[in-house]
Amino acid sequence: MENGPKRDGAIALVKKLRSDGVYITGVGIQGHDHLDWPTAEQEEDTISAFAAAGITVSITEFDITVLPTPASSILPTSMSGSSRMRR
Repeated sequence: MENGPKRDGAIALVKKLRSDGVYITGVGIQGHDHLDWPTAEQEEDTISAFAAAGITVSITEFDITVLPTPASSILPTSMSGSSRMRR
């Protein structure tokens, strides 16, 4: 959710679902971070953006990868639906 467009889309989705009558008490953020991404500022921006929209945020999972992401972590298309690195 630290990616701005993805975060904005998630907030818009929650707002739409709420306006359609879906009962949502909050969102959970899974943090699968790296030492260099996301920054503390990006994390704060994400939590603040949800809070500003009146959405409670819980950190439901948090881990930090301390090793570089090797090219071998790219999953085959048949496994991931995409040949892009998952981040």
